[in-house]
Amino acid sequence: FPVLSANSDEGIYLLQAESIAAGDLHPPQLDPEVSESFRPWFGVERNDHYLLKYTPVYAATLALSIWLFGTPLVALGLTAAAATASMVAFAREAGASRQAALVGGSLFLLSPLVLLLSGTYLPYLSNLVFLLLAALAVLRYCRTARSSDAWLAGLAWGLALFARPYDAVLAGLALVLFLGVSKRGQLRASAAGILWASLGAAAPVLAMLAFNFESTGSALQLPFNFIEPLDAPGFGPRRALPSDPILNYTPSLALEALVRNVVLVVAWTAGGLVSLVAAVAALIRGRLTGGLLFPVFCLVWLIGYGLFWGSYLTVSRWDGALFLGPYYFLPLVSLIIVAGAVGLTDLWQRSIWAGIGAALLALALTLVILLPALQENRERSVQRQTVADSLDEAVDTPAVVLVPPIYGPYLYNPLSFLRNAPEFDSEIVFALDTGNRTVSWVEDRYPARNLYRLSLPGGWTDQPGFRPDLEIVELG
Repeated sequence: FPVLSANSDEGIYLLQAESIAAGDLHPPQLDPEVSESFRPWFGVERNDHYLLKYTPVYAATLALSIWLFGTPLVALGLTAAAATASMVAFAREAGASRQAALVGGSLFLLSPLVLLLSGTYLPYLSNLVFLLLAALAVLRYCRTARSSDAWLAGLAWGLALFARPYDAVLAGLALVLFLGVSKRGQLRASAAGILWASLGAAAPVLAMLAFNFESTGSALQLPFNFIEPLDAPGFGPRRALPSDPILNYTPSLALEALVRNVVLVVAWTAGGLVSLVAAVAALIRGRLTGGLLFPVFCLVWLIGYGLFWGSYLTVSRWDGALFLGPYYFLPLVSLIIVAGAVGLTDLWQRSIWAGIGAALLALALTLVILLPALQENRERSVQRQTVADSLDEAVDTPAVVLVPPIYGPYLYNPLSFLRNAPEFDSEIVFALDTGNRTVSWVEDRYPARNLYRLSLPGGWTDQPGFRPDLEIVELG
């Protein structure tokens, strides 16, 4: 994705990371008088900065990569490696053999969902690391009853809570239910485990509360729904931003989204139905010591995301889950793979020919999803690459380029790759085209820069292969 994917969240995480790397927790405002001309998507003016919708945990890892290597790209490879290693370690703790765990790691890396996410600046793989470590530590605590394992579970869960609160609440509920069943009749051990886990979670939870207070004025108010309170779990009127139309999210829409997402989860997992059947067989045969965790976690996750309108949005109103995969359900993909790898390894050991047949079928089902997905994402990059190439050819730097408000009064959606540096001192500064007031302010603020207006007379769509009708006009 040389100009990022069609999911504009990438640009917001990069903007947040670049601000942190420059020493600012939030992207600064250039001038409060024209704050609307530089307002980022999923951002709102607050004090002397823009408050973004997301917490800074994932952006901080990208910022660290910028500090150490000069680019956030390194973080993508390290995140994919960490997620794979965490999944293999979790598989081992769940009772998989060394061979099965390595098979699981290979299937994880080959999964279309994982391959595509590993090339984006989206936080789902990063947060999966925290969730897997928390689950691993809970399984280990059930085996050893060591306080250090409970403490590690709490620490990993606390980091997940700070990074993606809703995901962590669902995972925490599943882990507590599993722990309650596993330690049934051992109230003292369960209470001790929860106490040590709470101590492990204390530091990241306190950091989250401090960030909330600094950002929104309330320790319990998340930036996520500070910008738009209707962006929350549950049924009723829902929207992501005040400028968006309202969607009435109902149980019937939730059920529709759930069915579609379950189909996508299976399809975007390496091996597809083969892996799912192998996973079910392994769980039924009791081949995993933490086997109960798998159905409990899946059930909680499905119910939780059935209650979240975003799972409907990505498969019905916007097709993000169709070209990037069902990224909200990445943890379920990892669980299918862990159990599926055990089932496939068992099949191979019973019959080499059956194992070869299953492997070939699994590869075919993987490629059937992966190859078209790669092609579609390539085609969805055409319009962004066209804009980037046109700007390179038409604009003499240093310059200011006025960008049209395409999806509301915000920068960086859908042109998420046209980002301003935190200091607004890059070769090209981008401003939202809000009319003559913006033009006059830019001419006064940047008298030595060339001024251009980018317009799209033919509109914009994110559909594959769209060729935008571009006009880049120099003003003055």
